[in-house]
Amino acid sequence: MYCATPSQPVQATYPDDWYTGTVSSIDKIWQVNATTGEVHLVSSIVDQSDRLIDGFNLGLDSKDAFLFFMNKNDLSLWSLDLVAAH
Repeated sequence: MYCATPSQPVQATYPDDWYTGTVSSIDKIWQVNATTGEVHLVSSIVDQSDRLIDGFNLGLDSKDAFLFFMNKNDLSLWSLDLVAAH
C-alpha cells in the first residue's frame, strides 16, 4: 500500500480543512506492508520535482511499477517510477 503524507503536519480539522482548501501540505510518498507493518520512505517528492505537491488519488499501474497521483495544488497528474525508487 502507498500513501502520501505531509512532511510537516499542520494543525487543522481533518479532513474538512483539507477538502475546503484551508490547509495544504508538502507530501512524501511512503510504502506500507500491510502484512508486516513495515514502513518505507519511497520519495520526498519536493526533492525530486522542485514542486510543492499535495498528493491525492493515488493509484498503481497493472505491474505495480508506477504510482500515479494528482497534485491538489494545481490538479496536475504525476507519476513515480517505483522500480527506480527502490
